[in-house]
Amino acid sequence: MSEQTIRGPWPRSGIDSHLDSSVIPLRLSYTSLDGWPSVLSLWFVRKDENIWCATSPHAFVVKSLKQTATCSFEVSADTPPYSGVRGRGKATLHPEYGGDVLDTLVDRYVGNRDSNFARWLLSHRDSEMAIRISPKSFTSWDFRGRMVG
Repeated sequence: MSEQTIRGPWPRSGIDSHLDSSVIPLRLSYTSLDGWPSVLSLWFVRKDENIWCATSPHAFVVKSLKQTATCSFEVSADTPPYSGVRGRGKATLHPEYGGDVLDTLVDRYVGNRDSNFARWLLSHRDSEMAIRISPKSFTSWDFRGRMVG
């Protein structure tokens, strides 16, 4: 296990619980090819110590992560009461896991593989690129106690 910095009110188990129960997109921040910060929303799943996403191998984020692997991420809802997790890490690209990660993401976000949308997504599984984020730090926040009532 790598050394990770944890800040905020939640211990690592609370962070993991939030990531596992949040079926919302992760916001990934990365440095684009022209040197500017960019943000992209991606479906994600946490497995072991890593966060996994999938996208087209031709996506701009893939080209950018090949150049600069450092990234930041956030998983938080847009409606009150606000709570969430953000972090920093290194992103690596894994074409060999793209289809398997896509299968997991479709199950997690769509709920089944029988809809037209799920079938369309899965028709691209052989060409998907998996992105593995290895977090180096996490920060949690939880304003639910202050925002109630």
